Amino acid sequence: MLCGTRLNIYPLQMYTYYHEYLKNTGNADAQDRWTRQMIWEVARHAVGEELVVYPLMEKHLGDEGKRLADEDRREHQVRMASYLYLLIYSYPSFTASKRSFVQD
Repeated sequence: MLCGTRLNIYPLQMYTYYHEYLKNTGNADAQDRWTRQMIWEVARHAVGEELVVYPLMEKHLGDEGKRLADEDRREHQVRMASYLYLLIYSYPSFTASKRSFVQD
C-alpha cells in the first residue's frame, strides 16, 4: 500500500487499539469499544486519503500521480473492504481478524 508505508502513524494507532482489545479479554463491552475504534480509524484513514493524499498526488505528480493514486485506490478498496468485513462481522469474539488486520 503506497500511502500506508509513508504514513506510519496509522499502523501504530492500530497496534495500540489491538493491544487494548487483547488486554480486555473477558470484557466484551471494552472489546466491542476497541473494535469500533479500529473500524472508525479504517474509515477515517480511507476518507483522509481520498480528500487529501490522492488529490495532492494527482496535482503535483501529474499523469504519474494520477496513475499511482488510481492504483492505490483500487488496492485500498479491496483491502479496506475485507478488513472492515472482518472487523464488523467478527467482533468482539474473533481475535484472529484483528491480528491479521494489524499485521498487514
